[in-house]
Amino acid sequence: MVRLKKIPLLARLLLLLVLQAGILGWMIWDRAQILETGQTVRLAVEPVDPRDIFRGYYVTLNYEISRIQPTLLGSNDNFAKDDIVYVVLEKGAEELWQVVGISRNQQPTPPGQVTIAGRITYVRPGSVISVVVRYGIEQYFTQQDAAREIELSRQDGDVEILAAVNASGTAAIKGIIVDGTLRYQEPLL
Repeated sequence: MVRLKKIPLLARLLLLLVLQAGILGWMIWDRAQILETGQTVRLAVEPVDPRDIFRGYYVTLNYEISRIQPTLLGSNDNFAKDDIVYVVLEKGAEELWQVVGISRNQQPTPPGQVTIAGRITYVRPGSVISVVVRYGIEQYFTQQDAAREIELSRQDGDVEILAAVNASGTAAIKGIIVDGTLRYQEPLL
């Protein structure tokens, strides 16, 4: 066993720097893989009005696919807050993808459908139980002018996103569509 005191300070610092760079590089590579190889889906965005001076310029996005009524989709699962769920999407009207299923376990996805993973953040009990699901694509960081333009367009209901979804259900924002035109596209690296 190597004792830490026998390794020179410069070597320990260099090892720490290499380790940190490796972790950062892996995070960037992982996101680039989702954007490059993931199935692209187009999602409708709902208006939200965030304000936060500490987080920089960003737009908070809420999706139609975030509010789900599992029983209307034929699901018998009892969902609870913080459950990991797999939501099955299928292309609907106007090229927008819609929810067609939800479960606790990821099932094989038939052709023409995509499974996106999320976490339940709210369960509303009642005669028809509904859940709110977050997918990790609810914020889009950008420059100040772009964030303002997206926010104003979003309030008018004219914003959609393109999301890439990989085989495990992880999603990343690939682009922003404003008034039917692709305005912002994420670079791979």
